[in-house]
Amino acid sequence: MPSKRGVLYGVVSYVFFLGVLGYLVLFAAELWVPWTAGSGVSEDLWGDSLFNLFLISLFGVQHSVMARPSFKAWWLKFVPEYLERSHYVMISTLVMLVVMVFWRPIGVILWQFENEVMVSILWAGFALGWLLTVFSTFLTDHFDLFGLRQVYLHYVEKTYTEVGFSEHLFYKLVRHPMMLGMLMGFWLTPFMTLGHLVLATGFSIYILVGIHFEERALLASLGEDYRSYREKTPKLFPKFIK
Repeated sequence: MPSKRGVLYGVVSYVFFLGVLGYLVLFAAELWVPWTAGSGVSEDLWGDSLFNLFLISLFGVQHSVMARPSFKAWWLKFVPEYLERSHYVMISTLVMLVVMVFWRPIGVILWQFENEVMVSILWAGFALGWLLTVFSTFLTDHFDLFGLRQVYLHYVEKTYTEVGFSEHLFYKLVRHPMMLGMLMGFWLTPFMTLGHLVLATGFSIYILVGIHFEERALLASLGEDYRSYREKTPKLFPKFIK
């Protein structure tokens, strides 16, 4: 009988991710927590900005390299296959935590809206963006994406099967609704500090680069089905047909 430790590790990895994601949202919003993207005074704007971009690049390299099939093939020599995704989630979350812990806040305010209607609209867009990100994970397979399905199937001694490609709801409008949600979450804000701008810019670049490599992998694995889907469906911004 498989050990419960794998299930426990998968759950701990998932809960850890949820906690860090929650802090990232507040870190970007610059609300209710003491340490945010723009919560401090910088004495070296260029140096601190470049250092923060370096931190984001660390996350980008780790997150992308560990997702590559060649890395997975090597990695599986050392870890059980059913824990591969949970390890990926755990390590990615740790690196994201490192980004926020070592971030150099830059509190220079670039813009700040005072109009209550505009402020409400931007906060609503911010919230909708992060909700779209989370909701979109359930349109594929939320529990597979974060490793819980893998550890559960191993525990009950059932064979793991890949989640198939399908077009549900937002995936009929854009190919990457999760990424669209993150872009909304990073950019829609009633006040923008320089630290927040660096955060939003760095992750936006990574999102666009990550989409490029993700689509290459999807084309390789799904072939003509994904090619046809890509031709008819916009990447990030939906087409509103009159």
